[in-house]
Amino acid sequence: MLINNFNRFLSRTKKHREEHFFCYLCLQGFTDKCKLERHKADCGKFDFQKITLPKEGEVLEFKEYAKTARIPFVIYADFECLTRKVDTCHPNPNMSSTTTYQQMEPYSFGYQRVSIDKRYDKPPVIYRGPDVVENFIRHLLEEEKEIRDILNRIEPMIITEYDKLDYKYAKKCYVCKKAFSSKNYKVKEHDHVTGSIRGISCNNCNLQIKIPKFIPVVIHNLKGFDANLIMSKIGKFKEQDITVIPHNKEKYMSFSIGNLRFIDSLQFLNSSLATLTKNLADEGQKHFNYLSKTFPDPDVFSLLLRKGVFPYDYVDTEQKLEKPCLPSKEDFFNKLGDTHISDEDYQFAQTVWDKLKVKTLGNTPMCILKWM
Repeated sequence: MLINNFNRFLSRTKKHREEHFFCYLCLQGFTDKCKLERHKADCGKFDFQKITLPKEGEVLEFKEYAKTARIPFVIYADFECLTRKVDTCHPNPNMSSTTTYQQMEPYSFGYQRVSIDKRYDKPPVIYRGPDVVENFIRHLLEEEKEIRDILNRIEPMIITEYDKLDYKYAKKCYVCKKAFSSKNYKVKEHDHVTGSIRGISCNNCNLQIKIPKFIPVVIHNLKGFDANLIMSKIGKFKEQDITVIPHNKEKYMSFSIGNLRFIDSLQFLNSSLATLTKNLADEGQKHFNYLSKTFPDPDVFSLLLRKGVFPYDYVDTEQKLEKPCLPSKEDFFNKLGDTHISDEDYQFAQTVWDKLKVKTLGNTPMCILKWM
């Protein structure tokens, strides 16, 4: 599609009819060119943030208490891909260039639905077959419908003896920490999904806290990779409301399909997954409830508390997925990083293969998706 007028094209995303001017880098819109120029001076500096301080004497107070409530449902997802080889010509050695040597083609996905109420948890869903991305979106839209039906049923309040005592002696709201008054009296604030009482709150906070309409779909490195896969097929679901929070013209901070809100867990972590998993593993099995349910064998469970090993560059055809044995150590070579796998990592891959009783190479990603 040829876009002749960039500002007019993006103006359709605004409710107001006046002309808007958009930044090419982040796609943010402004009502006049001067504001756009001031914005562009900062926007190009991706490693910096502009801090706007309040005026002297002003006091900022947190008021978004509704956003502190736990989300009732979360979906964690991931894709596995073939690395199709791409034929290219040799670049000019005297000039800088980017060489495309492989193309990622998804052949499977996995996701798990998690709820604050264990009745609504689901075992991991694993799919391998044609039209991977389209089927992924269809599966999630079915989950959305099912979750919406659950959220529309408000569970009656379950009051225990402890809740009665807590209500009797409570002096301040458990949410905003302010004392109760005759105008802002205390009430029992209960979870509409589980029916249990979360705490004794003031009436104002109780009215603020509502079940969110969106369902987070968490994918690690969504912005860097998976978003491109999903966006390439999103046009087939035109009946759904689609909204986007762009990072720039090519990457997205987040996007939504209906009530499904896709977010990147990488943006919320202060370290690598391998490091964070190791830190949690040192504290015990209690942090891995869903993993331990899927893999109850203690020996297998302990193996999965570290980053997996897989020959991604080697797997460039479906036929290689049907191999009944672990590829050789040389097949784990990473072309992009120009690195070989260590003896220790290869031995780990062999141990996982044996312990999980993997039958084919294509079965390995199924296990990877389960322990994502």
